[in-house]
Amino acid sequence: MITTFSLLLCLFTGSTYSQGMDYPVKVIEKVELIALYTLLFQQDSLNAYDIREEKMVLFLGKTTSKLLSKNNFLAIELFKSLKTETDLQAIFSNRDMQPPISRFRYEIFKNYPKGMITTLDYVLPDNFRIQEQIPLMKWDISEETSKLREYVIQKATTSFGGRKWVAWFAPGIPFGDGPYKFSGLPGLIVKLY
Repeated sequence: MITTFSLLLCLFTGSTYSQGMDYPVKVIEKVELIALYTLLFQQDSLNAYDIREEKMVLFLGKTTSKLLSKNNFLAIELFKSLKTETDLQAIFSNRDMQPPISRFRYEIFKNYPKGMITTLDYVLPDNFRIQEQIPLMKWDISEETSKLREYVIQKATTSFGGRKWVAWFAPGIPFGDGPYKFSGLPGLIVKLY
């Protein structure tokens, strides 16, 4: 399966969340930056021309981050905005009001002070919570640079999960984080393949 993340440089700061119908919300810290990525993937290894796409959102705080698909985020926000059971029934009875479906149901939380990654995933019919140490990736940082909009980006490579990865990071965006479980570079990972 081919996997590529690239950052749509649509960066925001700050965040507020509403709470409807007693949706459990735990504020860990203020969101400092929101990075939107496009995940390109090949679902069928026998069909190299069928490349699919999913938008992903990375919320970055000073010491934590959260990655999930944009469609999951929109669904969560929709359900948090509901005030009554009638609102909920209206969503399920009107196809046009239903939230978008995501191929990627997981959420990945990185907690740098504790050095842990927590993955929440749903595999029919169960929810799973997996905690593991943040992997210490050995990055080889190249001198090769390029430009992405107004940012100078730099190339780095690593091995992870039995694959070799190429990352482009932006030293001008001071978050050593990136999509999926990748982190540890001196700037935000803006492209990964």
